[in-house]
Order: sequence, then structure tokens, then C-alpha cells
Amino acid sequence: MRKARRILILFHADEHPDRTHEYRVTHCVPPWRAEGFDVAMQFGVATPLDADIVVPQVDLSVMPGDYQRALAAHPCVVNREVTDIRKTVFSSNLVRQHDSYQGPVIVKTNANFGGAPERRLARRQPLPTRVAQGLRTAARRAQRVVSSGSTDPLAYAEALDPSRYPIFPHKRDVPAAVFDNPDLIVERFRPEHIGGQYHLRSYAFLGDRSITIRSAADGPIVKGANGRAPDEVPVHDRIVAERSALRFDYGKFDYVLHNGEAVLLDINATPSFGAVYPAALREHVARTLAPGIEACFATSR
Repeated sequence: MRKARRILILFHADEHPDRTHEYRVTHCVPPWRAEGFDVAMQFGVATPLDADIVVPQVDLSVMPGDYQRALAAHPCVVNREVTDIRKTVFSSNLVRQHDSYQGPVIVKTNANFGGAPERRLARRQPLPTRVAQGLRTAARRAQRVVSSGSTDPLAYAEALDPSRYPIFPHKRDVPAAVFDNPDLIVERFRPEHIGGQYHLRSYAFLGDRSITIRSAADGPIVKGANGRAPDEVPVHDRIVAERSALRFDYGKFDYVLHNGEAVLLDINATPSFGAVYPAALREHVARTLAPGIEACFATSR
């Protein structure tokens, strides 16, 4: 009897096991098992990655070096070349202080999802480690206040709430020190605004399977937590090309159509489902994507 092929979902060692169900990839487990795959989960790389294919779900903006080395040694890895998803890696909307751009801008955290995954995992560190990190953070903030000469919170902020990213009518309205803050970025604000509503398109994919869900909100920042009226739409060719250029096998790209142009806003290799996705839609997305693992066996070596 042929041994079942094994899919290993790799999480960070400090990830809480009770949170794994929040990741989209775990919704693919039932259809994978129904197709005869053996699916396992592993936390950390202290033990060998024993599987036919590894799906990393290390929820950090930059993959730690020990995880990169462990994955590099495995013969078949999804998203093998995806090690850094900070906005400075992919954004074509970045605005510098002396750029010629004259339109509205938005200030964001450079890290994925406002840096929340980094903060969440840091809270699971031992108390002495957390205290030391807190002291280093306070020292960095004090140094930035001194070097910038500004006490504006944006001058020394290491992370911002992604549901409340500040929007300014012009870059001259942004505190100058923000442009020197390495943890924040300034981007052109280019929303998709139609019929009094703002829209966000989320292109989810695995191997050769994909689905794009558009959601709407009254405010200018549309997220899975505040979006509504989700519907399935075709993906824009430019976003598919962006995925190819960034070498993603699995993940979710958020984008908008601004005056007909596709604008990539966010890339994510460890996506979860927001409240805009009811249970039936979550299952539909998972069952649409799950068969794409077969293509990954051929392309992820």
C-alpha cells in the first residue's frame, strides 16, 4: 500500500496552538485529508521537518534566520523564497519627503498587519526577555525624540493600528520626522471609491488555484474586520504578475483599482479570515484553494 504524502504546516515555536485555527491554511486540512494526504503541524525547527512538503506559517514580517536555514535544507517548500513581506519590499506607492508627488498620503507600519504578529509573539517570551525588550524600545523612542527634535508620536512610533492608519491631504502635512522613522512608511493614498463606498480586493491563491473576494466599507480603510458585502470578482492581470515577481506559491494579496489601475497594498504569506468572511465563504475559499497543493509539489523544490 502506498504511503500517504505528508503535508507539514510549520508554525513559529512561540505560536499558541489554540490560534492555529485562525490561519486560512488550516481550513484546507479537511479537504487535504479527504484526498488522502497526511497533514501534521509543527512548532519551531528544533526537530527535523519530516514531510513531503512544508507549508511555512511563521507569522512574522521577516522570517528568522534559523527557520530560513531549516527550510532551505528541505527539498520541497511552499513559498521557499518568501522571507520578507515588509511594505518596503514590494510597494510602488512609497513617498519620500522631497518627492514631487502632491496628492494625499497615508502613513503605515512597514511591518505586516501593523506589526501585531511580532508584538503577539513577543508577549509569549519569558518575563526577563520581555522586560529587556521593553527597555530597548523605550531607549529607541527616546533616541528618536532627541535625533528628530519632535515629540509627535508618529516620530517614534514602532507600529500603528492598521485600522486607523492616518491619512493626510498632502505630504507636507505629515510630521517631517515620520520620513526618518524606519518603522513607518508614507504611501500615496489611492483608494477604490465607487458609489460612496470604498472597496478592497483580496486575491488568495495556492499553486494553480485562486479566488478573489471584493469587500466594501464606508470608511477609507477596508479590512477583513470591517468589510461587508463580499463578492467574488476576477483578479487583475497586474496582481497576478506581481505574485509571480515576488515568487509566492501561497498567500493573499490585497489591492484596489484606483482610476482603473491595480494598486497592490499588502502581501501576506500567513493569511487569516476576517469577519467579512462568513463560515460558508471560508469553506468555499478553502475548498477552492486546497487542490492547488498538487501544483506546489512540482514547483516548490
